[in-house]
Amino acid sequence: MVKTPVNIFIMYGLVGLAIAGGVITVSHVTSTVVPVFPKYGQFSIDLVLSPSVAQQSGSSASYAPVNDYARQEDDTLRVTTGSVMVYHSGALNPTTTWTTLQVETRTVTLRTGVKVHLGSITLPEGNVTLVLVKVVGATIQRGSNSILEDVGIQSSQFDIPTRARVTAQTTTNVLIDFHVACPATVSDNSSGHSVCSFTPSAETED
Repeated sequence: MVKTPVNIFIMYGLVGLAIAGGVITVSHVTSTVVPVFPKYGQFSIDLVLSPSVAQQSGSSASYAPVNDYARQEDDTLRVTTGSVMVYHSGALNPTTTWTTLQVETRTVTLRTGVKVHLGSITLPEGNVTLVLVKVVGATIQRGSNSILEDVGIQSSQFDIPTRARVTAQTTTNVLIDFHVACPATVSDNSSGHSVCSFTPSAETED
């Protein structure tokens, strides 16, 4: 083919259109493939002891409301915990899963109305609906009495409901409150029977 000015113009014009088309295609493909990564926040757990409730023989236990410490008593609860896990679902993955916060055995000393930090964990954005706490054992010292009373544990595993929401780049604080009920009179547990009991509950702190 004879290369005339017209042919050369047409040839370079077609080459230019092909290159431009390739650039447009690549740009379109790369602009639509956007990786999506989950966002993470901190989930933190604190423990606290509610004022103990004296329970008469044969009566049902009644507990002080969470964070109601108008009747302050110098009680001391020692709780030995095993594993601690949280049950959560992510914003990008609605499937609920268990995540371990603590695996080692740990003894925590709680005094009435005083918070103790248990631990924190990084989680993707989503909801935490349960906190599972395995309790190995517990004792309580009521007031200034030097006697340590065993706390009865019907089940070593406590599934504590919560309505916590983990959001990105923030810390969600959950307070687990131990409500203790004991007989009106202190026992030295010489018979080896547990006389006190506790029930944990959880609330999200502001």
